[in-house]
Amino acid sequence: LSGGRHVIMDIDVQGAAQFSRAFPQSALIFIIPPSIDVLVERLTRRGSESRDALLTRLRSAQVELHEIGRYHYVVENDALDPAVARVSAIIDAEMTRRERAPMLDEQVAGLIARLEREITNYV
Repeated sequence: LSGGRHVIMDIDVQGAAQFSRAFPQSALIFIIPPSIDVLVERLTRRGSESRDALLTRLRSAQVELHEIGRYHYVVENDALDPAVARVSAIIDAEMTRRERAPMLDEQVAGLIARLEREITNYV
């Protein structure tokens, strides 16, 4: 962060809440499945989880969906490449937010002062 680099974390809603408290300037992005059918299919396709583990993950997903209102952005993970492109666009947009521009007030004040001198030359 101190080097001006982006930090992307893949964390659950509890971790996101803790991170957001520590770094309030964070942009939180909730990744949502296109449907419950797709979510179940993705989880079962792995074949790495028992029925009980799968049930636990589904219950966690249900709880996490209730927290979506705490996020700044929602990206539907319908297909990987478009979802990645949407997240990338969010990162790009966040970098241009006025609140994130260092020295913006000074830059604008300089522009205004220069415009005032130019206007005076035309009067």
